[in-house]
Amino acid sequence: FNWKRLLCGVRFVGKGECIEHLPHQKLSYHLNSGLNNEVGWLLKPVPYGTAVTMHLTFDVPAPLRARHSIQELRSEYIDQLEHILGGIALALNETKSVQEDSVSL
Repeated sequence: FNWKRLLCGVRFVGKGECIEHLPHQKLSYHLNSGLNNEVGWLLKPVPYGTAVTMHLTFDVPAPLRARHSIQELRSEYIDQLEHILGGIALALNETKSVQEDSVSL
């Protein structure tokens, strides 16, 4: 898959490759071309929903290291991840709401 990201004002684009996919359990992928990332998602059923664990490793590209401290980059990345996770939570809540509505009909 193709991806793009703006990090600290620098645009990155590249290709992503799925490494492992176990439906409803695990998803791992690698992003390359500027931001080299390994991302893993683990999903585990819990009594009232699903526990989601995300594991992320990445290399800081030279253009960013030259202009920003590691603390700035880490803070920017955490802000972006919180936004992504918030979007996932919103989508899951909307799906749950639609499912509840269809059951009550």
